[in-house]
Amino acid sequence: MGLHRSKKHHYIPQFYLDQWRDIKTEDLWVYQRDAKGNLRFDRRYPKSVGFGTDLYTIRPYGFVDIKEPSDEIERQFFQRIDDNGCRVHKLLLTRGISALNEHDRRDWATFVNAMIWRNKEVIEEMNAGVFEEHDLWKAALLKGRDEPSKARFEGLLNNLDVRALVSNAVLSVAIERIKDPEAIEELLKMEWLLIRVPGENHFLTCDRPVILNGPSGGTPIYLLSFPLSPLCLMVMHVHTAEFDHPFLRRLSVIQNAFAIEQATKYVFSSKRLVDEKYIKYDKMIRAFMKG
Repeated sequence: MGLHRSKKHHYIPQFYLDQWRDIKTEDLWVYQRDAKGNLRFDRRYPKSVGFGTDLYTIRPYGFVDIKEPSDEIERQFFQRIDDNGCRVHKLLLTRGISALNEHDRRDWATFVNAMIWRNKEVIEEMNAGVFEEHDLWKAALLKGRDEPSKARFEGLLNNLDVRALVSNAVLSVAIERIKDPEAIEELLKMEWLLIRVPGENHFLTCDRPVILNGPSGGTPIYLLSFPLSPLCLMVMHVHTAEFDHPFLRRLSVIQNAFAIEQATKYVFSSKRLVDEKYIKYDKMIRAFMKG
């Protein structure tokens, strides 16, 4: 597999970003915050953004029968989720929620849950959290051992690629959270609806496109918004009178502010952002640049 292993793993599926492409040029507007905090914006192709090198790669770490890095999570797990997501995404945009059967709804709930947990920053944060604990658990394991035992144990640890071990463990946790039947059932129980806007308006998206509970995030999830295209926003919410028509109308107006606020590196647009009567995109993008 080594020579043919995929290394470029998209955490934002290309079929999703395709909706923001210009029909003629086949690219989209990308607003990006670089490592120095500077704002860059240009037109780029979906395949050139929203990916991590070896983001979902299983790595050899010693003492197990893994001889070389493997991309099976990308090929066998995420590819299947994305294929199903692409199919349902098309149905939603062309025929609406009423066209979905039970199988479609479950595939879509799984795709949405994957979009929450597969993000590059989420994976990196989980890795960093484990590494912060590395010295603590190593000290705990060595505590109380005599010197020969400590030497043998440290020799064992030295033969391990701890970074690879942690990376594989984090991927396993992410997969379990994506497949979590309780989380998927909670999404299936929600009210699903689509908000469509006329052509002169447009929804932005970003590298963390599923927005949970408005700007507050967190769990449990009672409100979820997810742009499906520049002209269509999907909303999923618990059954309550609070989420009435006026509330949803206000949500659609401030959705782009939420997308910019939640972005970590990229904001995507179907057209160049300029200030509008009620929405000052320049100010919001500058705030995004400052992090």
